[in-house]
This record gives sequence, structure tokens and C-alpha cells, in this order.
Amino acid sequence: MRFRLSLLSIILIFSSYLLASQTYAQCSSPVTYTNTGLQTFFVPAGVTSITIETWGAGGRGSTRISQTGRGSGGGGGAYSRSTIAVSPGEQLTVFVGAGSTTEQPGESSWVARTEFESDAIVLAVGGQSGLDDSGGNDPGAGGSAALGIGDVRFSGGDGISRGGGENGGGGSSAGTAANGNNATTARPSGATAPSGGGNGGNGGPDIGSTSPGLPGQQPGGGGGGGERRGNGAPGFGGAGGDGQVVISYTCSTNGGTIIDDGAISGETVIEFNTDGTWTPPEGLVEFEVLVIGGGGGGGRSLYGGGGGAGGVIPQSFIDINLGPNPGLPAGTSFDIRIGDGGAGSTDFAAQGEDGENSIFAVGDPNFEIIAGGGGGGGSGSTTSDDGRDGIGPRASGGGARQDGNIGVAFDGSGNNGGEGDEFGGEGAGGGGGGAGSGGSNGNVEVLFFIFFTFPGDSDGGNGGDGITVSGFPGVYGGGGGGNATDNPGSGGSGIGGNGNNNGSGGNGVANTGSGGGAGNVRGGNGGSGKVLIKYLNTRILPVEYLYINAEYNAPLRSGELSWATAKEWENDRFEIERSINNVTDWKKIGHVNGAGYSDAPVEYYFRDSELPVAGGNIFYRLKQVDFDGTYTYSKTTAIQVEGLKGNKSWRVYPNPTSGYPFQIGLLEPSSYRDEPISMRIISPTGLYKFIQVDDLRSMGSQVGDWLSNQPSGLYTLEIIWGENREYHKVILRR
Repeated sequence: MRFRLSLLSIILIFSSYLLASQTYAQCSSPVTYTNTGLQTFFVPAGVTSITIETWGAGGRGSTRISQTGRGSGGGGGAYSRSTIAVSPGEQLTVFVGAGSTTEQPGESSWVARTEFESDAIVLAVGGQSGLDDSGGNDPGAGGSAALGIGDVRFSGGDGISRGGGENGGGGSSAGTAANGNNATTARPSGATAPSGGGNGGNGGPDIGSTSPGLPGQQPGGGGGGGERRGNGAPGFGGAGGDGQVVISYTCSTNGGTIIDDGAISGETVIEFNTDGTWTPPEGLVEFEVLVIGGGGGGGRSLYGGGGGAGGVIPQSFIDINLGPNPGLPAGTSFDIRIGDGGAGSTDFAAQGEDGENSIFAVGDPNFEIIAGGGGGGGSGSTTSDDGRDGIGPRASGGGARQDGNIGVAFDGSGNNGGEGDEFGGEGAGGGGGGAGSGGSNGNVEVLFFIFFTFPGDSDGGNGGDGITVSGFPGVYGGGGGGNATDNPGSGGSGIGGNGNNNGSGGNGVANTGSGGGAGNVRGGNGGSGKVLIKYLNTRILPVEYLYINAEYNAPLRSGELSWATAKEWENDRFEIERSINNVTDWKKIGHVNGAGYSDAPVEYYFRDSELPVAGGNIFYRLKQVDFDGTYTYSKTTAIQVEGLKGNKSWRVYPNPTSGYPFQIGLLEPSSYRDEPISMRIISPTGLYKFIQVDDLRSMGSQVGDWLSNQPSGLYTLEIIWGENREYHKVILRR
């Protein structure tokens, strides 16, 4: 179920809430990047400042290829560090340089707000490599601090020429507070790094034959020189150590416990196992919640029924307050109540207790989600044979004693408990209903002998299965197992409590909303509930501006941008950046001078008159630059632009569409010559789905399958075949 909320409703909802005090929990800081290449860092909620440390990669030691003799060492990578201001939800590009395996230097490591090294905000250069076949007299120099970018910078150590009959060792990388160390004369050992750096690799050992240099250690150690003897194979220099990037920060959950702060995954997940208050980040426009009610307690007797599972309810809230100040206002808070599991029965004449409801946003009609408590299992007397019904939304019923009635799901979206069974004085209790399936029935085997029948083995019913919910961790809502003289039932999915004919029934696993198992001494307790919250970090929109708007002027075929600031301090300019059909390939297309200093609102305007011929989704953002060169980015906004009129090769229909049916046809067969075909479906937010086409006849259904699970909006379909590409606007309606 999805909700769209206006600014007025948000204000009315939250005007009665006070700003909750922040609570802090362990998060993933520091994040260490050791794999080489491009990666992404997503700024977590509540984080406005991060410290970035970078180490350049090491240079390779020299290789002796055609000449006998000993090689020199490679240089270590440099180090740079800065603390920078960031916005929650902002994406940064991280690049970890690879250690050199040739005469080329080790790669630089850097962090930028774009995908380009030229835009780096922190950068450490790599060390130089030793030259091959140079007589061992050309070691690699350490990476230069002067060529780096950062408030704190140190140079890597130099490699050393062969000396004293030994191969040259590699220089160490710089440490966090000192330059790297140079390899020492007349020793084959690589230099030892200061704190935080990587050691240089040793030169090849003098073993009377060809020997390679050893690699430098990560981060950024220089490789050792190799040695070639006589007519042996080349003595290869050791590779430079790869670089490294470390990002540190302090994060706030504003309630609950962080499972994932989204720095690497891009998605924050917070859990509540006890009552509390969640204060979401200001500007959050979309989040999901999973609420699990408490499980019911198991019954007491040899034939008692298992407790039912609590309700398991996922729900999404999207497009929250898409006005001039998007997202949740500052100070918004949600009260959370976690339902306890029901107590197992201690009395033959009483059923297991029901679990309690779990509630997200207690008392708030626009956001409130209630997951019901599971029903208790039947016990051992005629007044308590029946399993209890679930007590709230999606709650499952408890299992019945041998001759009772099953507990029924509260609203039909949970599952019923299992029936008991009896024959000839023997009985078996039913399993409690699970979130994924109903509890199974108890069973008593019937034995036949001539003209007589006798009871055989009795099997308690198993608890119903629990379920997993896409995008959330864990399994939830297993039913409790029923009891029996011979074979007690098992709890559902391993989280419901097992039946026990010798003692107490098993408890449902805590914070899974699972039912307790039936027991002969007492029933097992139901598992308590839980609330999980998750959101994409990129769905936290910045709020520095009074507004930012983009509109398409069809008669002029231009993009019209307008924005306003509430106040300014040292604001030099706004640089306007544009990306076409994605939110990664940003290019500067102009700038507008800032007001410098102002305590009053200031309005700005910019016209983009050079829209692409093919049209599509055109995304804009503002880069606000201070007099000292520091800068921050605005939220992203977009317009839809039609391509210039011309003949199309493909036709997409029907349009508008709900996803089914959807067809793509080739209007001009001569324009297609069996080239490979691929498609991109670009959403209104700039995210896209890539599809590789194997069969022309399935193109429409492949697109329709994806669209059927997306929200309404205007999408752009890009069709690429050979060197050709074509864009189509697709309107998705529900």
C-alpha cells in the first residue's frame, strides 16, 4: 500500500510532536575501500562532515629482462587527508588506484563528487616505478605530496638502487602523519612504513639464480627490484601495493539500532526490538516499514495446540510532500510500540495468551501500521480446548487441542491454526498458524486388528511457515508446534517453538513474532515483535534552498530553471550542471553569480537553450561555490523533452500503458540488419533498467514486466541497435 502526503497534512500530523533526543548506535564508520577501481560512497543520514584519507598506489620494482644484474626498487604512494562538508544522501565517487606492474607509476587514489579525477576533492598520487634494464641505478621516486589534493599531505618513500651486491628494496607509502621511508642503502629489504602506511617490498634474494622482487604491501608500498642471473629468465620486479581510501564519520540513528547505515549499499536499515521513537532525516521523501506483531503462547497438555504467529506487514510511503520544501520536515518523529509475545499456558484450564500488537506511528492515522498479535494455543480441558483467534491485522490463530476448534486469523490475511485429532483416548494438538501458511493438523494413527481398531502413534501438528519480506533481513512469523504423546510438532521455519511431551514447550524466537510450542509442563512463550525501517540514502533531499524548480518551455524548446535561497554567506556563484537520461554524467552548462552575503531571500534564473536533439529526461543540479572554492550540491530536478520530429524506426504501444499489454514493433524493417539490440528504461528519478534483447518478439513483454512493478509516471525508453539509438516517451498509469 502506498500513500502520498501533502505539506499541509505533514504539518498537521507532526505539529504535536516534540523533537526527540538523538540516540547514537554503532555504524559502519570508518569505511575502508581496498578494491581497486571506481566505487560509491553514500552519505548516511545525519552526517554533514566526513574525513577522507587516500593513499596512492606503489610503483613496481625494476625488471631485469635482457641484462644480467640486479634491479632497483619502486617508490611508495603518497597520502592526503581532508575533512569536508557533505549533505545527507549525497553520493561521492571513490577511486582506489592499482599498484603498478609495468614501468608506469602506481595509480592515484581519489574521491570526487563526480566520476572524474579532474574533479577530485582529495587525491594522493602513486609512486614511480623503477626502470627496467637500467643497471639498477634508476629507482622509483615516492609519490609527491605537492601533486596531491588535501589539507594534510605526505610523500611516499623512494625506492633504492641496487647496492652492496644486493637488489634494491621498495620505498614505503606515506603514513597518516609522516612521509614514507626511503629504502636503505646496501640492503635488499623494503622500507618499513610509518603508522598507517604500507611497507616496501624486498628486492629479490641473492640465491645464486634468477629471483623476482617482492610486491609492496597495501596501501601503496613500492615493489622490490628483481634479479637475473646468467642466461636465466627475466627477474621480474615486484608489483606496487594497491592504494586505499578510508572515509570516517559519526552517524546518528535518531532512534533504534542501525543494521546498515547505507554508506556502501546506499540503503539504510534500522531496527526496533523495544519501544522507542524514530526521528527520520529531514527531507526524507520515501521509506519502507516492516511491522511484526507478537506471537501467541502455546497451550499446556500432552495434546495442546501451538501458538499463532503475529502479523507481518510491510508498507511503503513514497513521494512525501513533493512541494517546494520536499520530504519530512525537521522534528518529525514516529512513536513505535513493540508487542510482547503471549505467555505460554501454565494451567490445563487456560489457553496460551495472545501476543500483543506492534504499532508504527502510534496514534497517527496517516502513517499508523498495526501488526496484530497471534492467538494462543488450546490447552487441556474442555473449557480451553479451542485455539485462540488472532487479535489484530494479519495475526494468525492458535492451534486447537485434540477436540477443540482451531484459532482463526484475525482478518483473513493471516493463517488459521491446525485442528487437533483424537481416537480411542489418544490425541494430538494442532500447530499454530504461521505468517506464510496455516498450522498443520494433529494426527492419531488408527490400527486395525481383525474386528478391532486401536490408536497408534500420535503426531502433533507442525507450526505454519514464516515468511521473508523482500529487501528486509530475516524470517518472521513461524507458528508454534502442537503436542502429542509420541511425536510433538515442530515450530514453523525453525523460529516457532517446538512442542514438548516431557516438559515445557519451546519459546518462539524473540523479535520474530513466532508462536510458542505446546508443552506438557507449560506452553512456550510467543516471540516478541519487531519494527524495521529502511530507505535509500539518495531519497534524503537537501533543504538549503527555498525552492528549486525546472520547467520545459515547449515553444522555445528550452529548460527554465528558477531557485531561491533563504540567506547567503560567502556565496560566489552557482554552477549549473546537466545530465541526460541518467544522474551520473554531469556536465557544467553555465553559471550564475551569487549574492555573496544576504539575510533576505534571493531569487535566481537560468535558461538552458541547448537541449539535446533526441530529447529525453534532462536532469539539473546546482553546484553552489563559496569564495574560498568550497562547494555543495543541490537536490536534482528534471524535465521531459520531446525529441525533434523525424521518422522513427520503432513503434511502442499502447501509450499510455499500465504495463500490460505493451508492444514494440519495427516500423521500417530495412533499418534493422540483425544488429544486437539493447534497451534502457529511464525512470522519472533518473534510475534505469538495462535490458539485453534476445528475441524481437519479446521486447514489449520485457519492458512491460518491469513497468508493471513501477509507480506511475513518465518514463523514457531508449532502444539501441548497432550504432543507432532511438528514444520514446512512455506514460505509465495505474
